[in-house]
Amino acid sequence: MCYSFEASVFAGLVSYASSFVLLYRNQGYDQWLALFILSFSSIQWAEALLWKNMNNLSINQITTNWIIPIILASEGIVGLVGASIYHEVDPYLWILYIMIAFFIISSGNKNSSTKFVNGGLSWYEKSEQNEPSEHNEPSKHNEPSEHNEPSKHNEPSEHNEPSGHNEQNGYNNLMEHPPLQSESSDNNMLLPNNILPLILFAIYLVLPIYLYMEDDLDKYVIIFYCFGILLYAIINNKKNISSNWCYYANLLSFFALARPYI
Repeated sequence: MCYSFEASVFAGLVSYASSFVLLYRNQGYDQWLALFILSFSSIQWAEALLWKNMNNLSINQITTNWIIPIILASEGIVGLVGASIYHEVDPYLWILYIMIAFFIISSGNKNSSTKFVNGGLSWYEKSEQNEPSEHNEPSKHNEPSEHNEPSKHNEPSEHNEPSGHNEQNGYNNLMEHPPLQSESSDNNMLLPNNILPLILFAIYLVLPIYLYMEDDLDKYVIIFYCFGILLYAIINNKKNISSNWCYYANLLSFFALARPYI
């Protein structure tokens, strides 16, 4: 994932500009490639929104729990749309992909948010860790009373400031004090340290291309590209795939533009 708002916007603009050039040129599989690039590069705009609204819990959660899953789910559907431009797609495959898309959008913890972790964005972090809950509310034993006044050990100081548990949005001073990476939940989808969902998602992306794209070079470059990113994520084994992701995302755009000359 991109390491800043500016990097996200730049990567998104490059991919979108390349896609519109492909749509206008319309040679070979240009339309299919353009749609595919438009779909997966749209994640850059979601990340740009997150970078600008990291401290706004409402926008953060809407982007994390709905906008990003919708973009991810659309990538496979768009692959079928591209295939249908050139071939007749099996109707049962349409039904399967629509069901998978609904699953991607609806699955996972819908009370999650994105955090700043190791120089990048980490999706699908549980917000309960930063928000007061029934289990995190101060107990009666900790409430101040006539017989139990707060001691100096419990008072805020420069070295012991109130944590995100007691703040309304749980994200104040986030950039100054980035939270540590937390353990992932079994319900978290599409995280690099959750290998099976990554493999299934990569298959979801490339299956229409494998089945319907007849140009072997285009087909296997895209498949290698998708599974290469998957392998990179697994090797790094961390939730923010890398700050260089935004640059890797543009590699397919450059290949598609150069394809007629290769």
